[in-house]
Amino acid sequence: AAEGLTSFGSYVFFVPFVMVLALLGYIMVTERWDRKFRAGLIGILSTATEVEFPITGRPENRMSFLDAIKSAFQKSFTLEGRASRSEFWWFALFVFLADSSFLVIDSLLGTPFYLLMLAAIPATFTVAIRRMHDLGRSGWQFAGVYMVLQFSSKSADYILTLAAWSGFPRYYLAFVLLFLIISLAIVCVLIYWFVSDGQPHANKYGPVPTNTLD
Repeated sequence: AAEGLTSFGSYVFFVPFVMVLALLGYIMVTERWDRKFRAGLIGILSTATEVEFPITGRPENRMSFLDAIKSAFQKSFTLEGRASRSEFWWFALFVFLADSSFLVIDSLLGTPFYLLMLAAIPATFTVAIRRMHDLGRSGWQFAGVYMVLQFSSKSADYILTLAAWSGFPRYYLAFVLLFLIISLAIVCVLIYWFVSDGQPHANKYGPVPTNTLD
């Protein structure tokens, strides 16, 4: 009975994963097809303009560490606009340093300072969305990929627990390895997006970031 339960559990996790992955693939393929379709219309229709936004270039200066922190927290609940690489990565460094510091302090003193990081969750989410906007990508792409990442990593952890209960059968470990590979691939995609330079012109999400506080 336990073996049947664990076998059923693997299917319960595998089927939704396939459905989510298929939906994400459909969204990405449809988006590429839509861009090609609109590009074809521009070439066919004489009334269409070839260039919607003039190229203005990227700012020469980078946003400073403190300005990036201020900007991210000031726009904690702002999804509109764009965020440059320097704003995103300086704030990511701040979150990493603060997170690590609070963990060390709490482990040594038994304090609950780590709960202060809850205040950074909205800013972390919205600055990632604005970073996607800077690339001309929708925030829904980040949300979809992040959801798949969470699902695959949690599935690997859950199946590994089931494997421990069942004596580590090979097919469970194969599923764990599959989900870990998928998680690693998604992390690589996210890093590639976030390290890429933004568009050198205004887009539908707003003008090129100036790397200065508004």
